[in-house]
Amino acid sequence: MYNNRIIRTKKSLWLFDEKSRLRLFLLKVTEHEWFNEIVMLVIVMNSIAIALYDHSLQRQGLNQVLFKLSVVFCSIYTLEAIARIIANGFVIGKNTYLRSLANAFDFLIVVVSIAQIVIKVFATR
Repeated sequence: MYNNRIIRTKKSLWLFDEKSRLRLFLLKVTEHEWFNEIVMLVIVMNSIAIALYDHSLQRQGLNQVLFKLSVVFCSIYTLEAIARIIANGFVIGKNTYLRSLANAFDFLIVVVSIAQIVIKVFATR
């Protein structure tokens, strides 16, 4: 424990030690009560955007806006994952990011979302 924060590994990503300012800052941010509330709000907004998608492809303008929003949401989720990975460590060590089933699922969703965006961008060229 360091400054009332649980340090999960001695070094996160073999770069950030227990006293790293960035790591301590990200621990403080990711463990703050509002952080998860903001992430949940983004998930709700993303769910609404997904529900609005026009699968009949008759409203291309709306779908283009929703695609841009999906890129924004994916960026937020990616930044969240990066922050948690730096704060907690990735996989090696007790209580690291991927040791949590919820975080592992979130990471899978982020990877799939990034792949989906890349495929869509290259498919439309």
